[in-house]
Amino acid sequence: MLDKAKDMISQAGGGGDIMQQLQGINFPASKDEVVSQLQQNGAEGGMVDQVRKAATERFNGPEDVMAAVQNR
Repeated sequence: MLDKAKDMISQAGGGGDIMQQLQGINFPASKDEVVSQLQQNGAEGGMVDQVRKAATERFNGPEDVMAAVQNR
């Protein structure tokens, strides 16, 4: 699952920074849990806002978070 998320980041032109922001999140996780951990990890506001606006209330893995962030 983590490899799939890394592939998505590479395809989107992202870097290790996004994966660092996702560290410490135990999936599955609620939207509130993901937002809280992203903030603790120092994620940029835009990323946090995209997760807050995501249509889902639960993320099953890093790829779900990446999909929410990429669907700007």
